[in-house]
Amino acid sequence: MKKKGICIIDDHEIIRTGIKKLINSSESYEVVYEFHSNASLLNQPLTKNIDLIIQDLDMDDGTDISQLELIHYKCPNIPILIYTMHPESLYGLSCLEYQVAGYLTKDKPVSELHKAIQAILSGKRYFSDELSEILSHQYLQKNSKKNQLSQREQEVYVLIGEGISIGQIAKKLYLNIKTISTYRRRILDKLELSSTNEIIHHYLTKKITH
Repeated sequence: MKKKGICIIDDHEIIRTGIKKLINSSESYEVVYEFHSNASLLNQPLTKNIDLIIQDLDMDDGTDISQLELIHYKCPNIPILIYTMHPESLYGLSCLEYQVAGYLTKDKPVSELHKAIQAILSGKRYFSDELSEILSHQYLQKNSKKNQLSQREQEVYVLIGEGISIGQIAKKLYLNIKTISTYRRRILDKLELSSTNEIIHHYLTKKITH
C-alpha cells in the first residue's frame, strides 16, 4: 500500500525532526517535504504527492494566519493541521475560518498528534477538547436562533453550509436563483450573520460539535 505523503512547515528544526520521526515510524504515511517557513513552500515546485500539511503559526519569518489562504491556493484540497503553541482561545476560531482540518497545541501528548494525523487522513476533522468546548459554547449561543428557520430555510442553510453555490442550489430545489437568494438573506438575518462564508462557518461549527 502506498504511503500517504505529509508536509511539515515549522521554523524549529527540533520540532520538524520530532514530527518526522513519529510520522516515518508509521507504515501508513511518510514525510515527503519539510519547510522552515510558508514562503519556502510557496516558492518550491512540488513534485511529490501531499495528503496532509502540518503547519505552525507565527513563525520567525513573519508568517501569520492570513497566509493559510496562500497555502490553500498553492495546495488546493489538501487538509491542514495547525500544530502550534498558541492556545485555542487565541487562534482556534480564526483558523476555522480558513477551513483547517484540525488544530492542536504542542503541549498535548505525542499520542494526540498521532490521532490527529490518522483522523484527518481518514477524511475527518480533529480538534482538541478545548476548541470543541469553545465551538460548543458558540453554537449554544446561536442555537435558539437557528430554530427560527423555516423548513425550506433550513434546507438552504444546509446546502450553503456544504459549500454548494446559489445557482446549484436553485437547480437542486427546482427554484429560481432570486428565490434562493431571498432564503439566503433570511438565514443571514435570523442567524445574525453577514456573509455566505459565515453561514458555512456556522454550519461546520454545528457539525463539529454534534
